[in-house]
Amino acid sequence: MSTTRKSVIMPFHRNRGVGAAVAVTTVMTAGLLSATPAHAAPEIDWIPCPEEILAQVPPAEQDLFTCAYFVAPLDHADPDAGEAGTTLVRRQATEPEGSQGSLMVNLGGPGMSGVIVPIAMSGLLGEEVLAQYDLIGFDPRGMTLDCFGSPEERERVLSDLTSLPTTAEQERLTLAAFDEYGQACADSSALAPHVSTENIARDLDLMRAALGEERLNFVGMSYGSMIASVYANLYPETTGSLVLDSPVDAALRVTRPLEYDRQRAQGFEDALDELLAQCDEAGAECAFGDGDPRTRFDEVRDGLQENGSVLLEDGEAVTRASLTTKVGDTLQGSPVFGGDTPGDVLAWLQRVSEALEAPTEAPADATTDASEQPAAAGAGGFSFYNDDAFYSINCADRGYPATPRHVTRTAQKWETTMPTFGRSQAFEQYAACSQWPDSEAPAYRGPWVASVDVPPLVLVHEHDAATPVSFAERTADRFPGAGSVRVEGFGHVVLGSNSCAGAVITDYLVNGEVPGEDVSCASEAPVFG
Repeated sequence: MSTTRKSVIMPFHRNRGVGAAVAVTTVMTAGLLSATPAHAAPEIDWIPCPEEILAQVPPAEQDLFTCAYFVAPLDHADPDAGEAGTTLVRRQATEPEGSQGSLMVNLGGPGMSGVIVPIAMSGLLGEEVLAQYDLIGFDPRGMTLDCFGSPEERERVLSDLTSLPTTAEQERLTLAAFDEYGQACADSSALAPHVSTENIARDLDLMRAALGEERLNFVGMSYGSMIASVYANLYPETTGSLVLDSPVDAALRVTRPLEYDRQRAQGFEDALDELLAQCDEAGAECAFGDGDPRTRFDEVRDGLQENGSVLLEDGEAVTRASLTTKVGDTLQGSPVFGGDTPGDVLAWLQRVSEALEAPTEAPADATTDASEQPAAAGAGGFSFYNDDAFYSINCADRGYPATPRHVTRTAQKWETTMPTFGRSQAFEQYAACSQWPDSEAPAYRGPWVASVDVPPLVLVHEHDAATPVSFAERTADRFPGAGSVRVEGFGHVVLGSNSCAGAVITDYLVNGEVPGEDVSCASEAPVFG
């Protein structure tokens, strides 16, 4: 598997900017709309991609890429009620004479654009896969949502959100902001009430048919596995090869959302425990290894809660919230997509610990961690994440109880057993979805008993924080004969990060080989050294 080219996007971290994601989709669709007549039967007319997309592609590969605009019904139960359009990008197989058709890919989310997925995948999938498949990236419906009339209105509402509310006032403001956010989204457009994973899966089947494929071949990472699982249960007869990388537990996610969130928070706690234990074993090789790393981390976290913030030598002001975000992002990161490694964050923790021991008052121009600041959409390039879609889809899918008054109590309860991540996880979606307006979109919640001709391939890291191993095990159990690959080490998303797992993926997609026994792969991303 080739891993020489890094992906051009970060797949999992969200920010509060949405304008650039919508702008990119607008740029894409502006040159593609004329290719698809209104109310036409679904079809795909491939045309040259806009320069904004080709600029991300190496010159030698640009001839492989074409783009299209695809129209699906706004309401699949009422095809005449309106239209929902989506952008597609295709990287053609390099050996079309031996083509196995199309391979559709979703990186996760929800709310993540797919327009540059084929560009990213050309650096992550094996050469045989690239030779035999057309890679298709698509924007799931919802990517054009923009819930506010202006950037100023967005800032007014979302500036009251706190990722880790620890005071009664922060909790009140966060809940009130989510209430206003949900109403703004519900009132924003005709599309807003029609976004859900089920509708995305139904769109996907229309795309499959328009591509001329008898079966859907699909790579779904993280939430992308949710799309795949829903599709397989709706359309088992047209389900082909499915690569489910770091999958969510689809059934638990939508039928018991609070229990899913609790298990997810525990997954982060378990991964952090393991990282600190390995640091302890590494001793001097670990930058945070002086003394007991577990005790020291707790002291740092609690010290930030007590002191409010601490200033590092480079001017970064660290809070408990920014610590939680930085450590969490690292634990769910991937060496393929860049960002901090576990070793990096341990060295950063050492700096924070030293700063707490000799605190310096933060000047007025001190900066907080970037993850705690509402990002300037598109700063330094495109933004490919849309939080409006993230919340609208999750709140349509997941069936949270309409009990916002219980969010704080849940956060307090989880914090007693999961002191680092319990509180933030309670507020991440429950605070929003418990008061989000009801959706008209269908939400698939079972059954999860799909019988498919080609068993899926399920992959996960041993210490995946965001989608723990138990999620992958339960996903595999729902598909008789599914192949399983477990990779030692940390991180979220296996694809492109491990040559052993990559060889299994290639064999599965190219030769149809499903491992008869569980496959274990050694880590190729050591934490120390």
